[in-house]
Amino acid sequence: MMGSKLMKYYQQEASKLRRQIRDIQNLNRHILGESLGSLNFKELKNLESRLEKGISRVRSKKVQSLTLHQSPYH
Repeated sequence: MMGSKLMKYYQQEASKLRRQIRDIQNLNRHILGESLGSLNFKELKNLESRLEKGISRVRSKKVQSLTLHQSPYH
């Protein structure tokens, strides 16, 4: 009896992990601008906002790196 409960637990965990993998793959595709047809307006706005924040962080880091490399002490 204990073996079947354990088996069911692992099947549920495997199913949950497969869903998480699928969700992460979908998010990655969306970030790359792919498979956007399934997103509604609100989801598109949310994605756009997240991308803009990410781009802002990348640009900030780029400027910081450029400034550091132009320093006379570097």
